[in-house]
Amino acid sequence: MRYDKHLYDKLAAATPCDRMAMALSAYNGGLGWVVRDKAKSAANGDSTTRWWGHVERYNAGRSAENFRENRDYPRRILLLHEPAYINAGWGKGICA
Repeated sequence: MRYDKHLYDKLAAATPCDRMAMALSAYNGGLGWVVRDKAKSAANGDSTTRWWGHVERYNAGRSAENFRENRDYPRRILLLHEPAYINAGWGKGICA
C-alpha cells in the first residue's frame, strides 16, 4: 500500500479516479511507462491528466500483450471490483 500511495502522490491527474488509474497502471507496469505514455498522449494532442480515453489509449513501446494486460489492470480494479466493494459496504470508492 505504501508503494501504491507513493505512485499516487507522484502522478498529477484531473480527478482522483484518473490518478488512481494511473497509479495502478504504474504499479502493474512501471512508473516510467506511465510517464512515457503521458508524453505520447501530449504529443498526440490528448490530455496528460486524464487517464480514461486519453493516456490509457497510448502505448509508448510495450509489447501488445503487456500493453493489453497493463490497461486491463486498472479497469478490472476500478470498474469491475470497486463497485462490488462499495455494494458490500466497504467504502465509497474513488471512481464511483
